[in-house]
Amino acid sequence: MAEASARTTDACYWTVAEDHAPHPTLKGEVAADVAIVGGGIVGAVAARLLADAGRKVALVEAGRVGHGVTGRSTAKVTAQHSLFLQRICKQHGDDAAREYAQANRAGVALIAELVERHALPAISSRPRASSMRPATTA
Repeated sequence: MAEASARTTDACYWTVAEDHAPHPTLKGEVAADVAIVGGGIVGAVAARLLADAGRKVALVEAGRVGHGVTGRSTAKVTAQHSLFLQRICKQHGDDAAREYAQANRAGVALIAELVERHALPAISSRPRASSMRPATTA
């Protein structure tokens, strides 16, 4: 009973709403040029970029891909950080806030381009805002 309760309190709608087929467990050795540890947005994007550059990549996730911090954050990619930008501006100046905002917009654009190039399922609100939430599928 306590185990079910712990799972429920740590779960969120995005990670329990859909039925996801598990990925196979790694058995034995795998030869790769690069190993990425962690299958959240950052790990998945890094793995995709390295694979696109011709590297053989092993993406290793202890749990379910996209279901750790990424899953609990609604797996949202956004450049809408106005409160945080105000703090950066106050503490570090306009140039630092501008660079942070530009880097965030570039990140959103990169993920949007990867989603389009690889025909990945995603729910996008890009025309209305600078955000995109990748869908998870098996």
